[in-house]
Amino acid sequence: MAPASLPVELVTAIAECAPPSSLATLALSCTAFRAISEDCLYQRVVLDHRTSEQGFSWCRTVTDNPRLAQKVHSLSFILRVMLHLNEYDAETEARLLLVFVLALRGCINLRRFRLGYGLFEHPTSLYDLLGPGCPFRLTHLHLAAWDGLNDDVWTGQPALTSLVIPSWAENDLSAVANLPLVHLYAALKAVPPADNSAWQLAHAILTTSDEDEEPPSFVNLGTYAETLTNLALETHGQPDINIYAILSMLADSLPGLTTLYYDETVGSAGVREEGTIQQPLARFPHLTAFFLRFYLGSGSLVKFSGAGEGGENIDFKFEEKTSPETALQHLGTSVLATSSSLRHVEIACKMSGSSGGMRVMSSRCSMFSRVAPGAPVEVESFRDRQSNYERAFYDA
Repeated sequence: MAPASLPVELVTAIAECAPPSSLATLALSCTAFRAISEDCLYQRVVLDHRTSEQGFSWCRTVTDNPRLAQKVHSLSFILRVMLHLNEYDAETEARLLLVFVLALRGCINLRRFRLGYGLFEHPTSLYDLLGPGCPFRLTHLHLAAWDGLNDDVWTGQPALTSLVIPSWAENDLSAVANLPLVHLYAALKAVPPADNSAWQLAHAILTTSDEDEEPPSFVNLGTYAETLTNLALETHGQPDINIYAILSMLADSLPGLTTLYYDETVGSAGVREEGTIQQPLARFPHLTAFFLRFYLGSGSLVKFSGAGEGGENIDFKFEEKTSPETALQHLGTSVLATSSSLRHVEIACKMSGSSGGMRVMSSRCSMFSRVAPGAPVEVESFRDRQSNYERAFYDA
């Protein structure tokens, strides 16, 4: 079939699903397909292969072809991953960063920029590029490192609406308080009150740490209650507070949430009484989706409470050597039954095991969906299902 007989929209839809190698071949077939292929190849670029040659090649291409550089709207550059251990040396890293910064100067339409490890050990040229006089105006900036960024960077990027910064760093976010942020991925305790910022947060991923001396506080976050509807909370071990208490504080501070993720990356060992989480969840009048991922450590017993099918109060128990599927289905059914607004519930139990003498993480997940209160509930079970809240954030 001749290219002219195919609708451009159809070819574009097919090209968007093709891998880069196929797009490169398609670009050589004819002029019409070349334009479509180049749009798909250069609009969203991910440089993370384990070879520095990929980085040098891309930088040379966009430096020598301003037309292609101007097509770049989204760029992910993971410097340290690209330098394979077998070829890594400081000189190669410095040269790659130099040609990368030169290539960026032609990407005047760049809007989304994700920077990985390694770049911030050579700060001068990169900071100079992002500050005043920068040829592009970003809306999304995702950083793997934060140390040393000065105010010039933020004054040079006044249109930022999405910011990702290292969640483990002790960050003072006052430097970005005047940006029109809508999406934020950072440490919970770094969030300033709304009165002290220009933010209109709608979507946030916030983290807590087991190194925090105090239990998490949602007072500052609660000042964004009028705008914040989608929240993911990552906890890294909170031995003095259970999931019920955290959900209760969230219900007090952010009753307008429509989507809530609770991801426990590390949990304390021993017997854990997580409480009747159905009660605080029922206090979110607009909550339509709830995702819970909790950690079952070695030798742990994790217990949730709630009403059984006959209305009696029962415990939903999770133990290391007991299959969690039945308890997951009972807990999920109980959660969905006690909320009139929820349409989707997903609960996962993460477990640490061993394979080939190495410690590995696995999970069991049950998903519950309904179209309306009282409607039939569809239940699905999965093994090692990945949480999608980070992808949803990055794609926003």
